[in-house]
Amino acid sequence: MGFLVDIGQTFNFHDSKPLINYIKKHGILQFLHLYQKFKDLQQETLFWGDEIEFHLLNMDSTSKTPRLQTNTEAIFLSLSSESDFCLQPEFGSWMIEAVPAKPYEFNGDPLQVFHNMNVRRAKINSMCREGDILFSGTAFPLLGVGDYYVPNVNRRKECGDVMKENPFSNSQFVHDEIINSHPRFPTNVENIRQRRGEKMCILMPIYKDEKTSMEPTSQEPCPGYIYMDALHFGMGSGCLQVTFGAKNIDEARYLTDQLAVLSSIMVRFY
Repeated sequence: MGFLVDIGQTFNFHDSKPLINYIKKHGILQFLHLYQKFKDLQQETLFWGDEIEFHLLNMDSTSKTPRLQTNTEAIFLSLSSESDFCLQPEFGSWMIEAVPAKPYEFNGDPLQVFHNMNVRRAKINSMCREGDILFSGTAFPLLGVGDYYVPNVNRRKECGDVMKENPFSNSQFVHDEIINSHPRFPTNVENIRQRRGEKMCILMPIYKDEKTSMEPTSQEPCPGYIYMDALHFGMGSGCLQVTFGAKNIDEARYLTDQLAVLSSIMVRFY
């Protein structure tokens, strides 16, 4: 899979439709070539790594209310190439993904992992502005509620208030301004909406009692559910991810089959 460069041009869903069969065909061909090249590979030394997705928040000094800090460009630009870790862009302009610069070896020593994680947090914290907080929880609870984000200064200069119109998501709750400006992310939001023929509809059932109103409103069109209408509510979540190698393709397939079952159980009951 190729990663689009920052200045790359994207297609909307309708313009990309004539190219879909070509992309599918060459994707299959690429897979077959890679399979033939690596199907007999035997790995003697195994490596693994992790990814931590942080949320950068800003604590308002007056109201003491946290908001999403969307001005993260300085942190990405400040990190030295000689650092123990690397930063990657994520869906939200307030999100920071940090990964170790080099993979870990399978030596059973957790101390190197703890050390690298501590270095990551300390270094990013040192680059934060006054009032900013590095938060490693799953989701920001106030996403889409009230004055929930700090506007991005550079983006406001370039686009004015046009981003408030939400041309990509058409959301009534969250703003497209908080999507990372890398072209892959807003294009992803818009193309999924165009392919569906409607905007996102995420429904989370709530516990209902005699006080629960079942009357639909503009803000709550689906009584009995928490209603979310944009990718922001899913793609704006952070987590700890682990990637690890296997000795050969047979072991990799076995582990994939096992984790396909176990991971869904662990996510469900975590």
